[in-house]
Amino acid sequence: MVEDDFQDILENSYRTGGRLDDAVLDDLQAFVTAEQTLGPDHPDTLTCRINLAHAYYEAGRVDEAITLGEQAFAECARLLGPDAHDTLIAGNNLASAYREAGRLDQSIAVCIQTLTQAERSLGRGDPMSITLINHLADAYSAAERVDEAIELLLEVLAAREQTLGPYDLDTIGARNNLALAYRDAGRLDEAVPLMEAALSDAERVMGADHEGVLTIRANLASLYDDLGRTAEAAEAYERALKDRERILGPGHPDTLMSAATLGAMYKDTGRAAEAVGLTEGALAGLRRLYGPDHRDVLRVRIRLAHVYLSVDRQAEGIALLEDALAGCERLFDSDHPDTVRCRRDLAEAYREVDRPADAVPLLERVVSDWERILGRDDRETMAVRNLLALAYDDSGRKDEAITAYEHTLADRERVLGPDHPATLLSRSNVALTYRELGRHAEAVTALCAVVDGRRRALGPDHADTLRSRNHLALLYEETGRLDEAVALYEEVLADCERALGADHELTRKVRFNLDDARPPRWQPHYAVEERLAEAKARGDAAAYLRLLSGLDLFVLAPKRRADDVIAGRHDVVQWLVRTVDGREHAQVFTRGAIPRQPDTVCLMRSMETLVREWPDPEWRVLFNRGVPDLEWSFSPDVLAEAARGAARPVGGRLLMRIDGPADGALAFGLACGAP
Repeated sequence: MVEDDFQDILENSYRTGGRLDDAVLDDLQAFVTAEQTLGPDHPDTLTCRINLAHAYYEAGRVDEAITLGEQAFAECARLLGPDAHDTLIAGNNLASAYREAGRLDQSIAVCIQTLTQAERSLGRGDPMSITLINHLADAYSAAERVDEAIELLLEVLAAREQTLGPYDLDTIGARNNLALAYRDAGRLDEAVPLMEAALSDAERVMGADHEGVLTIRANLASLYDDLGRTAEAAEAYERALKDRERILGPGHPDTLMSAATLGAMYKDTGRAAEAVGLTEGALAGLRRLYGPDHRDVLRVRIRLAHVYLSVDRQAEGIALLEDALAGCERLFDSDHPDTVRCRRDLAEAYREVDRPADAVPLLERVVSDWERILGRDDRETMAVRNLLALAYDDSGRKDEAITAYEHTLADRERVLGPDHPATLLSRSNVALTYRELGRHAEAVTALCAVVDGRRRALGPDHADTLRSRNHLALLYEETGRLDEAVALYEEVLADCERALGADHELTRKVRFNLDDARPPRWQPHYAVEERLAEAKARGDAAAYLRLLSGLDLFVLAPKRRADDVIAGRHDVVQWLVRTVDGREHAQVFTRGAIPRQPDTVCLMRSMETLVREWPDPEWRVLFNRGVPDLEWSFSPDVLAEAARGAARPVGGRLLMRIDGPADGALAFGLACGAP
């Protein structure tokens, strides 16, 4: 390399909007100087090439790190020998760069090659060999070969405890790494105490403010999060951020990544405004440090997209994900794990905003990508197959959905075991699909197994355990086991309020379900509803429908979708449906029976427009669900017959409750539209 090459690198970096940090500039200049003064084959020049490749890796410029790392590894082996110290270092660094680029087979192959040379010349117990074993475990973990990784990490921990003692920094780091591998294997009951011990030892040896302690504390927070110990996780994440701001500074990359992680936690616990502020700030800070296409910038951009999606800023969220995917394809390639994961996240976002036609082909591609890259039995492959089943479900392709759910469940049971959280998620999806198909006995059996499994694997207070108990209560309610449903709702609500807080989205949902399952004794608010109740009591369907034909009727719809229609993002508002006796029912209410259901709006329709806009001929209509004196189900054909010749509701009327004012100033104000 000559001086012109140095200038070319600088010019290309700034022309493409990148940034060479001080470490890269220093190592680049050192390499150029060594090559010019000592020659390309001098050992010091080789060392400079190794250092420059590693600086590129640290700066997130993985392609350049690989190109230079391959040169360094080959030249060191040729000039110094395959078992020379610099050759081993070059091989180790090249394996790390391959791993970061998603080239996992090459990473593992170079790790094994380098470790074999180290064992031959130094012995397996040498510190260099132990370091290489640790990095091979990292490669196995990245390749989802977690059991092999754990076996190696146990060896590393034993070797370091024997040679360095239990409280050496490298020994504590080995405990941290083993705890994370246990987490990846779903062995959270082993991961948490091991990480807690690592943190306690690290604080005693290094002090509470050491950078390594901050990292272990953040890792422990993530384990608490995985276990559903929400309050402990939030406290640990908040402390990690405050400590990094105080010790490293607010603009340090680790501080900014902590802010993004805490933002994701706030998103999941309903603290939306704080989530948006933290994640936007983290992204802005990382962009200032690295430019637009650094790997951490792309990862936080994806996190911000999820935050936007959670606060009904769907257009911004999807635009960010589309931009991030383009960035991943520029920085990496189409098969890099970060690129494939971003493609998956974009597909899932399409699904969340009711664009299954866009989600399905993208998820089918991701499944194909992961099966080719990671294999059919890889955890991520099975997870995306599960997402594809959800998208089939959303698209109304029920047969394909249940087949995909059942296959994924069988694969996860075989590969991960029956109590792994991912296996339990698959079993829950199968159970809920059985419920939608009216296969209630199978649904109850499967959900009971999910509840029991999640209690064992995650604990009774984990949000997923509580959510599956809520689903089971809902199924009891729908199959007429009302007393069991109410008792279970009451238990789950008390546990949600204690474990998650009164304002958590799941707590609010369970509270609504309980109120819905045991409504107070109904009192008619309008005179016409008294007559509807009388018709229902004597079984006079014709009179019931005749009364409805002259009323304003109200259809429940999701508020988010209604907002999208108003904003021009969708053309049609979805109707909320309820499964009753295995059949889907559109929920329609008279004015006095409208429920207080969160996150919904009411669409006012006449019977004529109700029939004209009926979305699905397979649906039935369920009038006044939750009010036993008024609740009645009819087929769409009966509804259509009743609508023929039905009188349109009279406009310009003041509709008053039975107990409301019929005249006077208040009635006049209400008639004029006062709230």
